[in-house]
Amino acid sequence: ELGGKDAETYQQAIQKAKDASPYGAAVYVYPVEDYSSMRLFVTEDGKAGFALKGDDIVSVFSGPPHKGSVNSSLQLAVKEGGRRLDAFDTVLPLLYNVNGFQVVGRMKWNEDYIPDDWNKKTFAEFNNGEPDVVYMAYNPSDYRTVSENRGEYFDDPEELGRVQKDAVEEYQNAPKGVVLGEKQPNAISVRGSHYGNA
Repeated sequence: ELGGKDAETYQQAIQKAKDASPYGAAVYVYPVEDYSSMRLFVTEDGKAGFALKGDDIVSVFSGPPHKGSVNSSLQLAVKEGGRRLDAFDTVLPLLYNVNGFQVVGRMKWNEDYIPDDWNKKTFAEFNNGEPDVVYMAYNPSDYRTVSENRGEYFDDPEELGRVQKDAVEEYQNAPKGVVLGEKQPNAISVRGSHYGNA
């Protein structure tokens, strides 16, 4: 984990990874002053990482030799308190979904917010280069895939943001399942292990 004084180092690292990827336009790079108030995590070589803005996971990136490291990055992000994120509806929501995140809503493509470096031909396989923006919340007990739970459409990003935060809170306050190795309330013993009553 980097300190706030290393915000520029983090920004340079993510910008380099973004520039090296043909799909880098899908990753938003924040100004240095924004990163200075976030928690920043990078690999020792600075070629993969993520940032936490409160419980919001942002700026996830990876480059060679860390292809596929998004899985371990997300697992660490969750361990450190990350509970929500958003992304263009490319391959990213699928990666996030297999790491316990569920779609809570989505917004249609809006030309007013197109990234400066976006090339619709590059992203043509994703709704002709105009993918939705998908908002997700961490809920590992929900096993639905993105195709099974696409989420409803919203017009107002602030409203969708509130729905996303509510989904995080709802999961955190829900009764937890069995925790292996711990005695559960109202449990019955089965061969030395404890299982909560369903």
